[in-house]
Amino acid sequence: MGYKLMFKFRIHQLLSLMMLRCTLGRLHIPPGGLRRYYAAPVIKEWFESEIITDRKSRFQARHTPLTDPDEIPIILEQFMSEHKNIAKSASHPHMIAWRCGTIEQKEEEITPTKGKKKNKPSVITTTSYSNVQQGFKDNGEKGAGSRILEQVLVPNNIMNVLVIATRWYNGNPIGSLRFRHIVNTSFDSLRKANRL
Repeated sequence: MGYKLMFKFRIHQLLSLMMLRCTLGRLHIPPGGLRRYYAAPVIKEWFESEIITDRKSRFQARHTPLTDPDEIPIILEQFMSEHKNIAKSASHPHMIAWRCGTIEQKEEEITPTKGKKKNKPSVITTTSYSNVQQGFKDNGEKGAGSRILEQVLVPNNIMNVLVIATRWYNGNPIGSLRFRHIVNTSFDSLRKANRL
């Protein structure tokens, strides 16, 4: 299947190629439609944390909005092509965690019943999420992705985001401190975009 080769084209070139193939009858449209293969988001801004250095190991995290977990391989491919130094020198280039879902807001009107005075009703807006999908991948650093998910995203109820943490290992083992640095850089990345 030549779908992966087509990602290298620009979107407008890709659309013209698709139109040509559709008119010639040589393009098979998958059941999920063309969005699944061709309409991947182009990430223009990565919200990067500061780099933490500990005994010559360096840690940095980035995050980007995410609406569909099927977009993760395409986002990672774009990430690795834009950050070639990470692809070449990082020992663990992308430890990831994600959460996405549909946001539902409900407004409830509450009328206070205490006292003899007539009090004004107050409106409370509650936010809930449906169709929540979440997951992680460690990329060789066992337990790193799950800690980003369980210590950063879930307790802070952060949704529709993909967090990518990177580690450059330079020979000196630092034990479980590495997880603290991965979590702290993830928090820093989310703070930079005012997500916390």
